[in-house]
Amino acid sequence: MSSEQEQQIAELRRLFEAGALNEATYNAAVAGIKQEASQVAAATEGGAVAQDRSTAVASRGANIGGSVDGPVVTGDYNVLGNVYVGEPTDDPREALRIYREVLFQISANLPLRGVDVGASDPRTAKKLGLANVYIDLDTTSKVIVAADEENGGVRGRTAGSDAALLQTMKERGEKERPLPTLEATIGNRWLVLTGDPGAGKSTFVNHLAFCLAAHALHAEDGWLDHLPQWPLQQAGLLPIVIPLRDFAATIDESQAGPAKPKDLWQFFAGSLDDKNLGFAAEAIERELRYGRAIVFLDGLDEVPGTRQRLYVRDAVAAFAANYPGNRFLVTCRILSYQQPDDDEEPDLRLDPDDFPVYEIAPFDEAKIDRFIDAWYAELARIGSVPAKDAQRLAGRLKEAVRRPDLWRLAPTPLLLTVMSLVHAHDQGHLPDGRALLYERTVDMLLWRWEEVKKTSGGGQKPTLRQLLSEAGRADLDLKRLLWKLAYEAHGRSDDGDEGEGLGNITQAQLTNGLVKLKREDWQWAHTMVEAMKLRAGLLLERDPGVFTFPHRTFQEYLAGAYLSTQKNFGPQAAGLGAEGPRWREPILLAAGRLVHVGGDVEKALGMVNRLCPAQTPGGESGWRNAWLAADALLEIGLQRARDDDWGSELLGRVQDRLALLLRQGRLAPRERADAANSLAELGDLRPGVVTLEPQLIPIPAGSFLMGEERHQIHITKPFAIGRTPVTNAQFRHFWQDGGYGEKWRQCWTAEGWNWRKRSELTMPRFFNRPELNLPNQPVTGVSWYEAVAYANWLAERTGRPYRLPTEAQWERAARHTDGRTYPWGEDWQDGIANTQEVGLGRPCTVGIFPGDRSKDGLLDMAGNVNEWCQTRWHDEQGQEYPLPYRLDDGREELGGGDDIWRVIKGGSYFDDKSDWPRCAYRLWLNPYYWD
Repeated sequence: MSSEQEQQIAELRRLFEAGALNEATYNAAVAGIKQEASQVAAATEGGAVAQDRSTAVASRGANIGGSVDGPVVTGDYNVLGNVYVGEPTDDPREALRIYREVLFQISANLPLRGVDVGASDPRTAKKLGLANVYIDLDTTSKVIVAADEENGGVRGRTAGSDAALLQTMKERGEKERPLPTLEATIGNRWLVLTGDPGAGKSTFVNHLAFCLAAHALHAEDGWLDHLPQWPLQQAGLLPIVIPLRDFAATIDESQAGPAKPKDLWQFFAGSLDDKNLGFAAEAIERELRYGRAIVFLDGLDEVPGTRQRLYVRDAVAAFAANYPGNRFLVTCRILSYQQPDDDEEPDLRLDPDDFPVYEIAPFDEAKIDRFIDAWYAELARIGSVPAKDAQRLAGRLKEAVRRPDLWRLAPTPLLLTVMSLVHAHDQGHLPDGRALLYERTVDMLLWRWEEVKKTSGGGQKPTLRQLLSEAGRADLDLKRLLWKLAYEAHGRSDDGDEGEGLGNITQAQLTNGLVKLKREDWQWAHTMVEAMKLRAGLLLERDPGVFTFPHRTFQEYLAGAYLSTQKNFGPQAAGLGAEGPRWREPILLAAGRLVHVGGDVEKALGMVNRLCPAQTPGGESGWRNAWLAADALLEIGLQRARDDDWGSELLGRVQDRLALLLRQGRLAPRERADAANSLAELGDLRPGVVTLEPQLIPIPAGSFLMGEERHQIHITKPFAIGRTPVTNAQFRHFWQDGGYGEKWRQCWTAEGWNWRKRSELTMPRFFNRPELNLPNQPVTGVSWYEAVAYANWLAERTGRPYRLPTEAQWERAARHTDGRTYPWGEDWQDGIANTQEVGLGRPCTVGIFPGDRSKDGLLDMAGNVNEWCQTRWHDEQGQEYPLPYRLDDGREELGGGDDIWRVIKGGSYFDDKSDWPRCAYRLWLNPYYWD
C-alpha cells in the first residue's frame, strides 16, 4: 500500500471518529482503498502498468457514433468510488461542484460494469469506455422531416397529432423519420421512457447525466457536443439520479396516508449522507426549488409489489408537482407500463397527460453496424486487439450477427454488447443461440482472472478455483449456488405480483450458501466472498454487504439455469408463466439452456407441451403461455423441433393456437402484436397472409352511401378485394421475380410516367429494423407506381385481373351499404384498431385487430397503414374531382404521370381517431411518394 493510500485511510479514520462519516460509508471507503492497493500490487507483479489515481477516470469520450477521440478528464483525489472523502464545505457552489464530481465518477462506467472487457481483471491497465461505443437511441415515434433538414434546416414536428400539419407537410413531399430519444427528452420536460429488457434505458440515463455533469465541470472539453440540440440555456441543469428500486426498499408498508413530496427527497438526502455528501443537500434542494435540475427516476418496473408500485408512482407524481419547473424522466419496461385490461386492476402508470410515454426502438441495421465498428475501434484503442485486426474482426462480427438465429437478437443493445464481448474474447467466433452467449459471458465474468497470465510470489491470495479445489468442489458447484441465489432473488417480491426488479443478494445469503460447499467452514466461506468481490465480475457489491448481478438479464439467465434443473420443470415453468411477464425471460432462457448447453431437446419440448396444452385455454394467462410456448420453440430451434415427431406436432399446435389468439383478439394490443411477430417466425399459416395470392373477399354490385355527405353511388359490377393489406412476404415475391427490372419499368415509360424520382433504388424500402420487416406485416415504403406494378405483375403471374381498387370500391368494401362511419359501425371504440391511441407506434401484423373488421369481413381498413387507390385526386388542369363520385369523369384514368396525385385511404398507426380512420376520409399524395 502506498503512503498516499495510508494517508487516505488515516483521514477517513479521523472523519469517522469526528462523526463526519457513518460506519457503513467509512467501511466502504476503506475497502475501496485496500482493493485498489491489491489491484495495483497484482498489476505490478504481472508486468502490467498500473494507472495513476489521477487518470483512473480517463478517456471517457462519450462519442455518439463511435468516435474514440473524446476529451480526457481526470478524477478527483477526494472521490473514491461513489464516496466523497474530502472536507465538507459551506459554499453552495463548491458543494454542487463536489456533488457533480461524485456523480461524474458514478456514471463514468455506463451500465454493464462487470461485462466490460477487463472489468473483472484487476490487472488490466486500461478499461473499455462504454461511452466510446455509445450509439444514440431512437424512439418508435415519428417526426416529419422538414424540407431543408438535410441542409441544416429546422427539424419537423411530431407526426400524428395534427392532421392538417401532416397533410401540408406531405403535400410538400416531406418524409418521416424516427424521433431520437434525446429529442423526445428535449421536447418534453416530463416524460416516461419505456423499453424492452436491455434496450438501453439506464444507459441513456447515465449517458445524459454524465454529459451534463461533465459539461458543468469541464465545459472547455466540449461535452455538450455529445448531446446534439440540447438547449444552451439548460446546459447547466443539475442531474439527479434516483433508482426507484432503492427508494421502494425504504418504504414502510405500515405507514398510513398518501405519498408526499418529501418521501423521495428524504430518500435522496439519505443517499447523499451515505456518500458523505450531506453538506450538499441544501444547495441541491435550492436548485430543485428554482427549476434548475433534471431528475432521472430509473426503473419503475423494478419496484416489487403492486402496493409499493402504487406508492412509488404517487410519490413520483407528488415530487414532480412540488418541483414543477424541473425536467423529469422516468424509465420502465414496456410490459410493466400498460393500461390494464380489467377495470378492476389498478393502473400503475403516471398520468399520461403529465408524463407522455415514448418507447425506445431497437437498433436498426445501420446502428448495429455503427456499434460494431465503434466496439472494435475502442478495443484497438485500449490495446485489447491489434489495430491492424480491428477492421477485419468488425467485419466478421457484422457477418456473424446476420445469421438468422442471431439477427433477431442484434437489435437489442445489451445482447449486441454481449455478442461483441464474446466475439472479441473468442477471437472472432460466436456460439449458436443466446443461452450459449450468456453461458460464455457468465464463465468469462467468473473465471477471467484465471485466464490471464498467472503470477507467483509471496502473499498472493488464492484464486476462486484454488479455493473450490481446496473444498473438493468444481466450477459447477459455485455456478449452481449462483443459479439458486438468482432464482430466489428474481422471485422475491412482497405479494407475488409482476414486479421485475433486479433482486438484492445479501452477503449473509451468499455466505450461508457457500458454507454448505465446505462442511460449515465459515472462514473458507468468507474467503470465497472476498475473492469473488475482487476477482469476479458476475456478482457486484453495489452497497456494503449487498450484491446484484451486472444486469437484470444475467439474473434472468441464471434463474432460468436453476429452473431448468428442476425435476418438475414443465409444470413449474407453466405455473410461473401464468404469473405474468416477470418470469418470461427466465423460462425462455431455461429452454435455450437445456438445448444449447445441455442438449436436452425432449425436456424443453415437454415444457412447450405444458405451456400450450391440447385444450384451448380459458383465461388470459393461458393465452400468454401459448405465446410463451411459441418463443420457447424459437429458443429451441425450429429445425430441431421438426426433427422430432412430437416437436413437429407441438409446432403445428402452437401455430394454430397463436392464429386463434389473433383472430379472437386475445391479450392487450401490445402483447398481441408481439405474439404475432412470434407467429411470423414460426410460420403464419393464416389464409392469404404470406401466400402468393391474397385471400379475396367478394363484393356484389349495387348501391351504397359514399363520402362525408353520404351520396348514393352505384357500383355496376361485382369485384373482389384483398381481406388484408399486402404483406412483406407477398411483395417480396414481386421483388425477387424481377419486379424492379426493365420489363416493369417500360410500362411507365410508354405512359410517359416516371418509374420513380430516385432511380438509384432497385428494391422496396423495407424497414431496416428486423422486427418490423416480418413476412406477415404490411409492406410499406411503396409508391403508387410500385403498387400498380405489383398488381400488374400479380395479374400476369396468376392469370387473374388484379389491379388497385378505385376509391369507390375501397370505400364500399370498408363501410358496406349503410354509410357507416367506421368499418365496424357508427361509434369509435378505443383499442379497436392500430391507431395512435393504441400506442404501438409501428405497423403491426395484418389482421390482429379483429374489431377493425368491415361487415363483409375485410380487416385493417382503419389504421395500421395507408392504402393506395387507383383514383386520381385532380385532373390535368389541377381541378379537384368533386363529389359525388362519378365513374365516367376521367378520375380512374391511369395516365398523367407525376403531376396527377392519387387518393390514399384508411389511416395508419400514427394517425389519431379524429379523422383518419373514418371510411369517408380522403388523402392525396404524389404518385412517386413513398413512406
